[in-house]
Amino acid sequence: MIAEQIRKKKVISEKSENSEKEKPQTEDLESLKKKKELEEREAKLKKLQKLKELEAELSKIEQEKTATVVDKDVPLVELEEKLKVHIKSATKGEIVLKESADESIINKELEELKKEVAQEQVLQVKTLYEKLLELHDWIEEPQYEFMYSMPNPKKAKQDFESWREEWSQVLLDYARIGTFHIIFPKRLLTEKPFNKFINRKKSIMTLCEALVEKDLAKWVGNKKKKDQLRVYWKSLEEWITIIEEWAYNNAIFDVVMIPDIRNSNQEFALLPVEDLKTIFRKLEKKHKATMIELDDNQFGIKFKLV
Repeated sequence: MIAEQIRKKKVISEKSENSEKEKPQTEDLESLKKKKELEEREAKLKKLQKLKELEAELSKIEQEKTATVVDKDVPLVELEEKLKVHIKSATKGEIVLKESADESIINKELEELKKEVAQEQVLQVKTLYEKLLELHDWIEEPQYEFMYSMPNPKKAKQDFESWREEWSQVLLDYARIGTFHIIFPKRLLTEKPFNKFINRKKSIMTLCEALVEKDLAKWVGNKKKKDQLRVYWKSLEEWITIIEEWAYNNAIFDVVMIPDIRNSNQEFALLPVEDLKTIFRKLEKKHKATMIELDDNQFGIKFKLV
């Protein structure tokens, strides 16, 4: 039913996502190459402009010479020699194209390169919602508008289960793409695509509870108010492996404190403190590291050499 229709679209989206993952390095190299070409052409254009100014100066001198006939104080030959020195200095002794046609071609190519680079930069910067759409493109399709209305769990139980299954996956992907370890349901009321729900508060809370039932999330903070949801888009065991690999790959064998984790620029940088403490203790139990605990409630970890 609902789930089957949407899953067919997911297969196509996943293939597209996998192919997109293979592109970044190539696109980055091409972008750098084009930027370098742009810089070289701009430098050449500046030389052309400087040459034009110098040629105008020479023309002015020649006109003054014609009008005056002879200038005993400053011989024309001397002025021409000085001008040649200026030209050589401006162009660094390089041969520069002089024809206006060549300058026009360079200008045209420069504009084209600028447009290409600008377009690539726009393509590289995608919003969280745009990335979410790549996985769940159905959330913007007119034929799925009904998905923004939660089915009655008693009168349409099967439709309700399908609806909850699809949307809870959207919520999980939302947290993963945004690198959100804790979600605030109130904020979702104004976030795409959740702000389009007909009954926003009830629908969002239903999805949060669905993740809790699947052991993919738990309520933290004030559990009675249910205002903070810890989402496990990666399990603690997965985080243990990732942190361990990060330490060994970067040869980090000094004591790693929480500020070091926060400044690591990694996905785990914003993991809740309690989760980090649990991860460190599990690493210690596996004899992979030693937990360091200080008197002022600060703690860290020291990885062991293999």
